[in-house]
Amino acid sequence: MMIGLALAVMLIAGVGYLKYRSMQRLRIQNAVMQSLQSATAGGVRSAHISVSVSDIGEVILDGNVPSSGDSSAAQELAAAVPGVSHVNNRLQVVQPPPPAGNQPESSDALVNKGMEFLDAGEYPSAIDCFTRAAGDPNNKSAKELLDLARRAQETEEKLLKNRR
Repeated sequence: MMIGLALAVMLIAGVGYLKYRSMQRLRIQNAVMQSLQSATAGGVRSAHISVSVSDIGEVILDGNVPSSGDSSAAQELAAAVPGVSHVNNRLQVVQPPPPAGNQPESSDALVNKGMEFLDAGEYPSAIDCFTRAAGDPNNKSAKELLDLARRAQETEEKLLKNRR
């Protein structure tokens, strides 16, 4: 009977300890996230940084930042949070793509743009986007979407004509 009671007490104490550690990890994780979101460095605030915390208080930062300065700033902010024992900085510096300039749009980008026009009821613009995207032989959906946009435009024209 005493052994059973002792095992029950140890089990309850173990579960309580695990719950305490879990809450402590969550508190540290929330504090680090709050610190990163209120950072003075704009690159840290706008970056999508994931934060993980181990049982021993090690913080792992994963994601992409625009500069090495932003990576260092994120690491310093995380290290300043109480309860953090170590910061494992896995942030990668990813330079934003150069401005598009006169580069032709990809067929996928044209399809996305055409869908926005189609949803807004701007059929001539949608047809233009789908026509340009249909020039890519790898984009099979562009031709179907082009037909859909043309039918939608015809239907709208018929409805407007019947209203008059």
